[in-house]
Amino acid sequence: SWRPYKHLDTVGYIGRFVPRKRPELAILGLEKIDRLDVPCLMMGRHDHEFWQKLNKKYDNLDLVPENYNMNEKDKFFDRVGIGSFTSVYEPFGYSLMEFIDRGIPVIVADIDGPQEIIEGFRDCVYPYEVHQDKCKDIESYSKVLEHVLSLSPEERKRNAQKARGILERFTPEVIIKMWNTIICPD
Repeated sequence: SWRPYKHLDTVGYIGRFVPRKRPELAILGLEKIDRLDVPCLMMGRHDHEFWQKLNKKYDNLDLVPENYNMNEKDKFFDRVGIGSFTSVYEPFGYSLMEFIDRGIPVIVADIDGPQEIIEGFRDCVYPYEVHQDKCKDIESYSKVLEHVLSLSPEERKRNAQKARGILERFTPEVIIKMWNTIICPD
């Protein structure tokens, strides 16, 4: 459920560094819109030199170690005001669903898997158009990030709560019913 975040504008990302996940988009987007005052939390494995270079470049980057302990993960989510789901190769993103479940507004790559997840809820999540060209990709992400940062806390709250309706299609009961329809049609 929605709670008053201490860091309403903090952008959060979960995942290890894999180029196709593009975790750096949050920071490059903040740089593009001249909002380097906005903190970024990145939870994942940070053993790649990429993270160390990024951490030196961006003062407001907090590298949070990958953690499967729910208390630690909850602490991470409690610090995030905007989720960033930028992967271009995951057909189903657990991180996307975690942000939505926790009532965190989320910026999401407009690709097949996430499009299917957010179907019917595009007005309350924040998709950005993915481009092969990195400069265009940063520009697209930046525009959406700037828009989300400009929204009032009340509007973000309304949209995040509305987006939780996405989860209804992914309950075990609904999934079992869908599979039964596919496997055993009437």
